[in-house]
Amino acid sequence: MAHSIFEELKRRNVFKVGIGYLLLAWVVIQIADVIVPALSLPDWTITLLVVLGMLGFPFAIFFAWAFDLTPNSIKRDSKLTDEDAKTAPVSRKLDFMIIGLLIIALGYFVYESRFQTETAANITSNESAAKTQQLTTNQDSIAESSIAVLPFLNLSSDKQQEYFSDGLADTILHMLAQIPELTVAARTSSFKFKGKNDDMREIAKTLGVAMLLEGSVQRQGDRVRITVQLIKGKDGSHIWSKVFDDTLDDIFRVQDEIATGVAEALPLKTKLVLGASLERGGTKNIQAYESYLQGISAADKGTEQGINEAVVKLQLATELDPNYAQAWVALAKAYYGTALRGNSTWELAQSLMKEAAENALKVGPNLANAHLVYADSIEINQPEKAKESILEAFELEPNNADVLAALGFLRLNENNDRAAVKLTERAALINPLDTELQLSLAYRKLRVGLTDSALASIRKLVDEKPDDVLLSSRYRNILVLVGLQKEAQIVVAQSLKDNPNSIRALFDATFQHLNFNDIEVADRLLSRVELLAPKRAYDDRAWFCLLTSDDDCY
Repeated sequence: MAHSIFEELKRRNVFKVGIGYLLLAWVVIQIADVIVPALSLPDWTITLLVVLGMLGFPFAIFFAWAFDLTPNSIKRDSKLTDEDAKTAPVSRKLDFMIIGLLIIALGYFVYESRFQTETAANITSNESAAKTQQLTTNQDSIAESSIAVLPFLNLSSDKQQEYFSDGLADTILHMLAQIPELTVAARTSSFKFKGKNDDMREIAKTLGVAMLLEGSVQRQGDRVRITVQLIKGKDGSHIWSKVFDDTLDDIFRVQDEIATGVAEALPLKTKLVLGASLERGGTKNIQAYESYLQGISAADKGTEQGINEAVVKLQLATELDPNYAQAWVALAKAYYGTALRGNSTWELAQSLMKEAAENALKVGPNLANAHLVYADSIEINQPEKAKESILEAFELEPNNADVLAALGFLRLNENNDRAAVKLTERAALINPLDTELQLSLAYRKLRVGLTDSALASIRKLVDEKPDDVLLSSRYRNILVLVGLQKEAQIVVAQSLKDNPNSIRALFDATFQHLNFNDIEVADRLLSRVELLAPKRAYDDRAWFCLLTSDDDCY
């Protein structure tokens, strides 16, 4: 009986149809694996194809058993005539199809073994190192139209004037970034070399640029002496340099001349227009400009006190010049920073941020960062409008690292995780030393299963900045996300030990103890927060009560 069933299955080509179906499904999935990322289709597209393939398999087997192909039509096997039975079998055709698919599969395996020398494990573990190697060793492949503006050296007798020299370099960087064909390394990365005496060739390789602009500023009262030099990254040779001796009132003209001189020294078709800084969200008010620079410098400290100082200085800048779009952008970010550092409620910070962002967009519609900060302020309540702002920012500055990262976040929300990772990696090439961007990239790598690579990059960041409470907090969140609770507990304990009065560290410790059901310790920690930051107390006490299932505790 078993023999007769086997012979019948063989006669009806059930085995060959099954083999052919599986081979064809495999070929389709391999092709999709290449096409889906190229077309930026959602990651679930391949999963859908696999599920459909699995569902289709039993139907293919059923039709192979129940039907046969004759020269004239498809007939049920039970209704075949003697004449049909002689011609109906498609065994030879199936043989040819299976042989063809096997040849395709064999060719793929040969290609994979011969040319794809890195295994998936190697790609996962060495991904970040490979990108760094590409940046630091392949200077010949870097585009000539790329530059980094290094922080200018403060030569003034008053060391407090450092905000001015940093701000001048930052302003020129922003002006150069408006040239579409020029790739400008982001401020966060180029300013990592502040106070260092590294070889210019090594700096250029690390930042992935062909040119470097360095300078110095000496300020004495209203007199300013500025020296700038454009350096070729490949060999460290000087291409262009100039010295300016002017009054503070001439600073905006000097900025324009420096940016224009650099643009003219580079192989660019587009040239900067003198006096165009106002169109880029700038100002001609000296007092507003100085207050803005002081606010940016305070925010860069990365402390709770620093962000509070930044808010005050940036508010003054916008009062002195209400049309100062860049100051409105910085103020919106500072408001967000007050919540991030634990100085304010999210509701208050969000409201102030949105108001500042709307003002930035109103007075600086051609400023990409104005569109970005506006998108950040409305992304929760108006996601479609936020999406439009991000796309508009991309149209204005496609080489802006912040814009690329935001577009990556947009793709992430659309469940297009692979596109999100690629866009964020592009941003990281422009801004390779930015902690926030590396964190975003790590989160997005987690979404596509690159857990080891994500954790390795974050651990490296924490090792470099062990005193950064916010960074430790993000690290803790990721550890919890991947189920490493014990390691997260160690990170939180160390952060609290180093920063016993940090609101962020206390919050992290509170919820970490709640995760381990240490209610008494968590309550004690939260009480300390309430003394330090009463504005935050109700929100987090309510959350504490929710987690402890005690509706009456507050």
